[in-house]
Parts: sequence; C-alpha cells; structure tokens
Amino acid sequence: MSFFLDSANQTETVRSLSGVFHDKVVENILQVFKEMGKERPLLVLDDQVFTNETTQEIINALAELEYATFSGYPVPISLDDVKLGTAQYFQNDCDSLIAIGGGSTVDLAKLIGLLACNNHPWSEFFYNPNAGRRIPLLIAVPTSFGGSESSTGAFALDFSGPLVRNISREYFVPAYVAYDWRYLTTLPKKVVVANLLSMLLSLVELYLRGNDVEEMFIRLGVLAKEVLDKNHDYYPDLQNFSLDMGKLYRNSGYGFLSGLSCSIAAFTEVPCNLVKAIFMSSYLRYELGHSELAEIASLLSWPSSQALLQDIDKSVEGSGIREELEQVKGIIAKKEMVIALQSVQSEQGEEDFKGISSSTVRQLMKEVLEY
Repeated sequence: MSFFLDSANQTETVRSLSGVFHDKVVENILQVFKEMGKERPLLVLDDQVFTNETTQEIINALAELEYATFSGYPVPISLDDVKLGTAQYFQNDCDSLIAIGGGSTVDLAKLIGLLACNNHPWSEFFYNPNAGRRIPLLIAVPTSFGGSESSTGAFALDFSGPLVRNISREYFVPAYVAYDWRYLTTLPKKVVVANLLSMLLSLVELYLRGNDVEEMFIRLGVLAKEVLDKNHDYYPDLQNFSLDMGKLYRNSGYGFLSGLSCSIAAFTEVPCNLVKAIFMSSYLRYELGHSELAEIASLLSWPSSQALLQDIDKSVEGSGIREELEQVKGIIAKKEMVIALQSVQSEQGEEDFKGISSSTVRQLMKEVLEY
C-alpha cells in the first residue's frame, strides 16, 4: 500500500494565478464574481478564524452573494470532510469556492471542487493523474502562510488506509489569492515560527532530493531572524515567500516528511508542527547533544529522547507504510538530515547552513517546542 502519492499525480502544465490582491480584499472578490458571473460561493471557513473580527467583516461584506458556509472540520482534514463539504456544495447549488483559513482549509476547498466538478470515484483520483479536468472558481484568503495558496497539491487523511493522500492537479492553483494584512499581523509569534520551521523541514528534504533551493534557504534565514528579533515589518516578505514556496512545490512536489508528519499527528494527537520538530531532533542531537534532546523530549511529555523516537515508530506500526517508515529511520540513522543541516564555514567565518545560522534554527525549535 502506498503512503505518499505525489509522483503518481504530477502533471506537466501548471495554471498560473490570475491575480494576487494585497488590499481591498472584499472589493476585489466581488469584482471577480461580477466579471465571472458567479453568485453562490461555498465559504470554506477555518474554525480558528471564524469568529475573528476580520473574517466577520469579510463575511458581512459578501452579503450580496448567496453564499453557503462549511466549517467545523478538524485539522488535518480527511476525505470524510471533503465528502461533507461537497454535499454542502451541492445542497446549496453553489457555483464557486472561497477558502478563508490556513493551508488545510485551502486544500479542503481544492478537493471539494475536484469532487464537485468531476464524476469519478476517489480511487480514480488517487491513481489516475488524468482523472478530473477542472475545479470551480476558487479564491483563497490565507490566514497564515505555507504555500498551499499557490500550489498544485492538496493533503487529506484517508482513515480507511490509514494514509495521507496527496493529490496534485495543475488546476488546483487558486484563480485568485486575496491577502488581508490583518490576519498575518494578528498571528501569534509562535504560529509564525511553527510555519517557518515547517517550511524549513520541506526545504531540507527538497535539498536532500537534489533540488536547488539555496536562495530559498537564504530568504527563510532572513525571515526567521526578522521574526525572532521583532525588528522588521516582515509581513509582505512572508506573503511573497509563501507564494514562492507554493511555486516550488509545483515543480518539485511536497516533501515526504510533511505527509508523514500529518499522518502521525492524526493518529497520535500530537500537533503536526511538533511532529515536524521531532524530525528536526536529529539535527539537535548532533548540534546540542543528548542532554538537550532529552529536555526537548520532556517538553513533549516523553520520558526520554529514545522513547520519543520509538513512539514515532509505534505510531505508524501496521499502517501499511513500512517502506516509508524505514526511509525515515534511515534518515535518522544515517544522519542524512544532519548532513543537510550541519554547520558549514562561510567566508566570513560565521557558522551557517545556506544562510540559516545554527543559533537561528535552535531558536525556532525552542519557540515551537514551547508552543
């Protein structure tokens, strides 16, 4: 049974974003709907921002549209949530989608659109990259960052497996992305740091797979320092970096560890970003030593660092992903992750890795693990 299905779903042609709005979110959305002749969107809303003042302002301003709402789904999302959302789409005779939330919400909207517009069983979407031709008009209103708003992929849990399904289609790229700066400026620092660490993990794996991501490492290093030092208005840079991460995923696929982290998070109830932090522990084990790693394990309520790694193994035992589990164990055992993250000497003599200093990585880890 296959765990990571990205390669089976890659397509060659990728639709570009029609537009990115950095202000006048509602006015631009309404203008798009008027020009496209759409009137009945399904609003896919993340519960974490449903009562947010900005969200309510956007919803109220969209009152002239005959919208329906779908919310109340868990994160990570599952195929069951996709089916429920699609039923809501049909029940309200919707003709378009607006996703207001983080990456899981945008992914959910993509998959609802796939199921709503293409009459195929799930299995055909999984294994036939040509199954499906389109999704409805989709506008993404990201409330965090990470790349989903400009990528061709979508993650969802499949509890019948249990698997993480990563379905990729050229037309998953939202037609428009509408950023409201108030979402990013009100994000807790720890959430921003957790997302940075998540993208760092993806970049590390893409690097290990031979992708040229040096520039992205440098940009992430600069962003991380700005966020940690609180000395710069980094929000526009975050938005642009998130868009570029999505473009990178289009060409290179998602990292395996991102999918595995979602799976482990679902079946152990450990937050996904903490799982990703655990995988970074091989770097910390090399850089900091056993005592510090044991402290990290303690923060996660594990009795020891060894028990922490053993419990990760147990969490996916019998899930049908033995080959992939061995790949992860190999990364830890062979220290491939360590090799990718270990410090190298720059011309200035400062220890860093592709623009990210080891102290910055340690700070990111500390922030996330104290979440």
